[in-house]
Amino acid sequence: MVNLIFILQSKPLCTSVSKYDLKYLIYFRSYLDTIFLTLNKKKRKNMHIILYDGICHLCNYAVTFVIRRDKSGYFYFVSLQSQRGKDLVKKYGLEKLDSIILIENDKAYIQSDAVLEIVKHLDGRWAYLSIFRFIPKLLRDGIYTLVARYRYTIFGKAEECIVPTPEIASRFLD
Repeated sequence: MVNLIFILQSKPLCTSVSKYDLKYLIYFRSYLDTIFLTLNKKKRKNMHIILYDGICHLCNYAVTFVIRRDKSGYFYFVSLQSQRGKDLVKKYGLEKLDSIILIENDKAYIQSDAVLEIVKHLDGRWAYLSIFRFIPKLLRDGIYTLVARYRYTIFGKAEECIVPTPEIASRFLD
């Protein structure tokens, strides 16, 4: 297995490899990265997972926003529509919830608490937004619920979940 990984990381031996072949080698490599990450129990225990609505345009934009501002790869992403997402929702007893969920250190954050925990770990000045924690939770969650209720009406709904690029595919655990 180590030889295969070395081959995938090294430069091509010949120039007859097409872009089509390289594309699938990159997908295969990201698939292997996902497998190794899943098998490594120590890393699994310390994962910071964001569960999001995969068919919501606003949620997909939020995931893209987080990826661009999380250069260290702190967060991993799971769609609520995937089997893993359903299993995690069931594990934490959040079946009736229509919200973004952050699972961090075996604790689930929901609604505005999840958003504030996420921005706390982003690169740049985004961490300063966590100062809004001083606003009462009832008010924060009320605004969050209002946006969540009308997100399909305002931003639209996709037919299927986003397909990650090969560079970020290992951060999606679906």
